[in-house]
Amino acid sequence: MIRLTIIFCLIIQIYCITDKINERRILLPYNDGIPTNFTLETFGDENACYKWSSSRSDIASVKPLPDSTTSIATLSCSKRALVTVVSRIPKHQSTVITAHDLKTNLQIRCDVEVDAISRITIQTTTKEIVYGELPETIRVFAYSDKNDIFTSIGGVSFDWNLIPSDVIRYRPWSTSSYASPDFVEYWESRGRKSSMILVEGVKTGSAKIRATINDNESMNKVEPAEINIHVVANLLLLPSNDVFMVPGSTIHFRAEISKQGPRVSLQFPNQQYYLEVYD
Repeated sequence: MIRLTIIFCLIIQIYCITDKINERRILLPYNDGIPTNFTLETFGDENACYKWSSSRSDIASVKPLPDSTTSIATLSCSKRALVTVVSRIPKHQSTVITAHDLKTNLQIRCDVEVDAISRITIQTTTKEIVYGELPETIRVFAYSDKNDIFTSIGGVSFDWNLIPSDVIRYRPWSTSSYASPDFVEYWESRGRKSSMILVEGVKTGSAKIRATINDNESMNKVEPAEINIHVVANLLLLPSNDVFMVPGSTIHFRAEISKQGPRVSLQFPNQQYYLEVYD
């Protein structure tokens, strides 16, 4: 009885390992000229190889992606596949992407929903950017009329406005040390901007970032998204701990600032910074 239980558990474990995919359901915008893509990937058995199909290829197509040991010319099955939105109809539609393991006959699926964008928002890790430090990623998220969030909007380009432009500025991904998604490189290579940008502080102050869907007549009804950003300096006052003094004594304070490197002392008087003592 114990042996049978162990064997049964092992069978269940093997089955669960092979039955994995990175996303079970995705929501993508309809194709308005530049399709949005999404990569599906299976996990588990290293020897598994899947044949991919779409129940409605007129809504979204799927094609296998090669790995380091295969090429497109010889590819009949794969562990990864590229889903591409085909439908140009701005309404809710759906298709099922099926991955069929040719050896074990196992099938796993991903439901693909296609819809129109109803609204957008801007999100960032923090609303404070440190002046002189690494740029911050600013990203647009899109929602359907049911308030469902889109998994990817890589096929949609955006107009970005930074107000005022002397507080923050746009930083091309190609000039940064950050790795960028394929859709970011696609739009940048064509002189346009995607749903993700990098901004960096030019000087301390406050600024507004506005994102608008670019050149899309059917999406003109989508209101622009805005966010307020504050640029602050990476300052340190030394000594930085509490100081206790006797009457008549003096102490020397200094301020240091860091800009992607060693801290340097600020010289006073200074046009941008000042020291103030409160009673």
